[in-house]
Amino acid sequence: MKTRSLPNLIIGLFLLLGATGCLKDSMTVAPVRIADRLDFELRPPETFGQTLSVLQRIKAQHGDRTFETLVQLEINPEWVTLVGFTPMGIRTFTVRWSGDELISEPLADADMPFGPKCILADLQMALWPEIPAVGALQIQETQEPPYLREVLRAGVAVVRVRYETMPAWQGRIDYHHLERDYRLSIHPLKNNRNP
Repeated sequence: MKTRSLPNLIIGLFLLLGATGCLKDSMTVAPVRIADRLDFELRPPETFGQTLSVLQRIKAQHGDRTFETLVQLEINPEWVTLVGFTPMGIRTFTVRWSGDELISEPLADADMPFGPKCILADLQMALWPEIPAVGALQIQETQEPPYLREVLRAGVAVVRVRYETMPAWQGRIDYHHLERDYRLSIHPLKNNRNP
């Protein structure tokens, strides 16, 4: 019987833990490339301005593929936390954002069509009360029905978000990324807002 050296055992353990989703992936957060020549700086949690807990059903369409997931979203001044579930209630991922640190915990067999930074960027572009225009990123909004937010590059819409009601998280949200051709239809199932 051969014995393995301690470094090989440690490497094997980390590979096993990583493959089973037991390790957290913490990453440096640079601006998110949301479209060609257009970056988005993730906003710190406290800029949301309130504490929120909402369960949402999300239908995502990209080309011929359709994904459905449930997402529990928690926002407080310290953290934004997203936990994804299959329609049967099995956890598929957790993404946490502190304003400085992004932690992602995907499950090994979860097929996430988008990375955690992109998920957070889409979430913030749809839900955050205020998105500052920085660099090439411009924002155009209507404050009366029909509620609409457009993310623009050089005056051309890249993302279009339509809201059923305000505040946005209380009603249906239709998010369309025009350049990357994907759509998100977001429906609240249960929400709790704490002032």
